Amino acid sequence: YGTLPTAGNSELVSLDPATGAATVIGPIGFPAIVGLALRPGDDALFGSSGQLVPVDRGTVVAIAPGTGAGTEIGPPALQPNGPLRDLAFSPDGDLIALCNGYS
Repeated sequence: YGTLPTAGNSELVSLDPATGAATVIGPIGFPAIVGLALRPGDDALFGSSGQLVPVDRGTVVAIAPGTGAGTEIGPPALQPNGPLRDLAFSPDGDLIALCNGYS
């Protein structure tokens, strides 16, 4: 999966591994989705949203892989030092957010 991040409404895309071509699945419903992570075990998809101007500290969004529709989970538990840039899962299954250069 990938995203076409926009200021208004990012779109979820599927990527063809052979050609690199992107096919739009649907709108996520949140702006500036720039990070994606699949949760091991159930392949739940999550995205990170946030931008520098205007300052938006960001939020975590659950994304339906079949439609692209996003549901807000909320901001990270600790106040981020800037917008969320990417997400990853630890080996223990914890969701980790990269916040404008700091995790």
